[in-house]
Amino acid sequence: MSVAPLAAQHPRTDQGPPARTRLAVLAAVVGGLVAGAALTAVALALPPGLGPGVVALAPLALVAVGMALRDVRWAVGLFSAALPAGLTTLFGGVQLVQVAAAAAVGVVVVARLWRGRAPLVLNPAIIALLVFAAWTVATLLVAPELPRALRYEAVLVTAVLLAAAIATACGTSAERLQQIAGVLLAGSVTTCLLALPESAPRGSFGGGEVEGRAQGVFSQPNELGIFAGTTLVLAVALVVGASGRRQRLLAGAGALVALVCLAFSLSRGAWLGTVLALVVAVALVPAVRRLSVGVVLAVAVATVVMVGTESTPVQLQVVGARAAVITDRAANPNDARPAIWAEALRQVRAHPVTGVGPAAFPLAAAGSSDVIASVRPDHAHNALLTFAAESGLPAVGALLAAIGAIGAGVFRGWARPGWPVRRRAFLGVVGCVPLVVLGHGILDAPLRNATTLLQTAAVLGLAIAVARVRPGSTDTPREAS
Repeated sequence: MSVAPLAAQHPRTDQGPPARTRLAVLAAVVGGLVAGAALTAVALALPPGLGPGVVALAPLALVAVGMALRDVRWAVGLFSAALPAGLTTLFGGVQLVQVAAAAAVGVVVVARLWRGRAPLVLNPAIIALLVFAAWTVATLLVAPELPRALRYEAVLVTAVLLAAAIATACGTSAERLQQIAGVLLAGSVTTCLLALPESAPRGSFGGGEVEGRAQGVFSQPNELGIFAGTTLVLAVALVVGASGRRQRLLAGAGALVALVCLAFSLSRGAWLGTVLALVVAVALVPAVRRLSVGVVLAVAVATVVMVGTESTPVQLQVVGARAAVITDRAANPNDARPAIWAEALRQVRAHPVTGVGPAAFPLAAAGSSDVIASVRPDHAHNALLTFAAESGLPAVGALLAAIGAIGAGVFRGWARPGWPVRRRAFLGVVGCVPLVVLGHGILDAPLRNATTLLQTAAVLGLAIAVARVRPGSTDTPREAS
């Protein structure tokens, strides 16, 4: 009897585990090795008494990752929970918040691959951001100090991927977008709370220069300012979009914390950026107009009461003096921005295509003039000028294309017919949140800090998601993943 017919009648069934199972086993093995190495590094980096606690909390972290694979909203929660860690460094200059952001991206990508989907969604805004990141990576070839440039690029690339991952995680449901915004707000408000007890400002030059400014877990007050301003506008979005009283009160409390933190950071650039975002929000959303009237009246009454009783705290006196000179450069004779901007333009003219290399502005500026030598700026005190000087005009072109695509997408999503009033209000304001960074970027470039850069990327992801959401969409966590 022929063997062939028997083989045809009884086909082999031992073909090994399915592809998904093999992928899961491989991911578990690799993830276990990486987690073990990371856990060891974290335990060694922390003070002696904290190492055992980290090891004890490791199973909880694994449970959180497992939950995030089932519902990618937990991935954003992992990142948000790490925001208050601020400058906590683990190994090789890598900060805890960077690891959390990379983990969030990895969880979203693995969850989508597991379900047979593309790793991340792509639209014009995300593509432009990826082109921007790719060009800045290419300029590593001209970096004069490669280790410094690599550390900066690692954060920048992670930030771009985080924006894409959060936009992906939101799916097409405005409700999911609002939930993820709430998760991000929780970590951001906690970070702001850590800065409030340390504010003891002392003004000089009539408010043009102030010492003792709040900075919290950041390396300097302007970083706290842009973080708090972003948190404030995000909280306003959740206030006007809240469907219940408790949600509105919680978001309102977060907005109050962020407002106080923003004021005590005494960052004029952050104030201007926040005002820009709120002015646009007021123009788009009637609910913000009503809210702003109430806030202005409350602040006015409080000011009159304090002035009438001559009990104005010294912090508020300094805030007032700082605000009074917000447009007066002469108020601070140590302000070297004009010389720094001129130096940035010199670098752009000398290296218009590749720039001087990532994070290399201070190295290229060293010794260029007596003023620059005295202030030793870390960046060009303008976001676009900094990117142009360090990564060339192509990087700026890609970044401007991304900004334009995000703005157009936000407007399309906000104007889409069929939204309930509160949902449309939320979408309009959350699309304005990145304007805080855009406005602040005119006078400063406080995005060297990983926490501020990654928070900026997260709110960019929310704004990108506004273009994708649809009225009536009820995609489940699994469908969104």
